[in-house]
Amino acid sequence: FSVAAAAILSITVVPILMAWFIRGRIRPENKNPLNRVLAFLYRPVIHGVLRAPWIILILALLLTATLYYPWNRLGSEFMPPLNEGTLLYMPVTQDPAVSIGEAATLLQQTDRILKTFPEVKTIFGEAGRAQTATDQSPLSMFDTVVNLKNPDQWPAGMTMQKLQSKMNKAMSIPGLSNIWTQPLKGRVDMLTTGLQTPLGIKIGGTDLDTLNRLGQELQTVLRKVPGTQSAYAAQVTGGRYIVVHTDRAKAARYGLSVADVNRLVETAIGGEVLTTA
Repeated sequence: FSVAAAAILSITVVPILMAWFIRGRIRPENKNPLNRVLAFLYRPVIHGVLRAPWIILILALLLTATLYYPWNRLGSEFMPPLNEGTLLYMPVTQDPAVSIGEAATLLQQTDRILKTFPEVKTIFGEAGRAQTATDQSPLSMFDTVVNLKNPDQWPAGMTMQKLQSKMNKAMSIPGLSNIWTQPLKGRVDMLTTGLQTPLGIKIGGTDLDTLNRLGQELQTVLRKVPGTQSAYAAQVTGGRYIVVHTDRAKAARYGLSVADVNRLVETAIGGEVLTTA
């Protein structure tokens, strides 16, 4: 988008700005001292290249070949994490069939514990997902944004890593698996990899029971790895769902479509916003 916008501006706005600001007596290019110096340095180089094109081509290929060794050692793309000044606490319940009341109780409990830290400024938590197709968070996963005070207001010697470690120990609640990240980083990770955690392992297959068993085994092994703060295996089964099958013939007698029936069921179960003041 940036390149496209720059290209559009270069053929629309730039010519107008040139007409406005480039005025007066403009010296020819060959009389500009800087251009003359650059041309003086450039001419012998281009003449030498044109005299021996095959030698230059072979040297360029050899130079390109030397890049194989550093490229082979480069590994993967690396960018150090940026300190956003805010933490995103995303605990996940080990039971995916948690009720709305239990989810609200756990959310309030975690928020109260986090608010006791002197480094915390404000807390905002939510359970479930928003009414948008871009948010696939289940009810068993919470999002708690922990806004922190300025580091100069923290106790002496406190760092972000130490604070996160202390919070993780304080949030040792049975039935919850802790996930710590940052708001922007967490969203980017979920969009690019589909994982809520900075590091993750994906297992593919068709047998859900086998996937659950392998996930639990990996979770047990990863928790013993040095440096692991928490490990969580996503549950692909065990959730509770309501499946509504519409009798099309009976609905047609009342002049209702399947969409009308689904809309009524959705309103009856989860409610619907009628208006906004």
